[in-house]
Amino acid sequence: KACRGSDGRPFPWGDTPPSEEQADFGQNPEEGGAVDIGNNGDGQSEYGCENIVGSVWEWTNTSHESVENNKVIRGGSWCDSPRYINCTSRLPVLTREKSDNLGFRCCKSI
Repeated sequence: KACRGSDGRPFPWGDTPPSEEQADFGQNPEEGGAVDIGNNGDGQSEYGCENIVGSVWEWTNTSHESVENNKVIRGGSWCDSPRYINCTSRLPVLTREKSDNLGFRCCKSI
């Protein structure tokens, strides 16, 4: 919900495909890297979450039914094409996997 908002939008900012002002994506894997949180000010979600798509794929606690010993990652990363930069992208990744385009988001109930 933090990404899709109350109306189930495809992108945190609404219905328009991502631009460089909204998300960090499409960089050369040999030269690029994740940007600091807040560098894409136009990409905030309805709830004020920043960089929730692009930048790094985010680990979830959800297991994927197709692969044993895995978790789901979501949201795309700085080196992915625009097709992965949305609220519904999800991929299975082995739990021992590590990469500079994988990360996590700390959150707290209020």
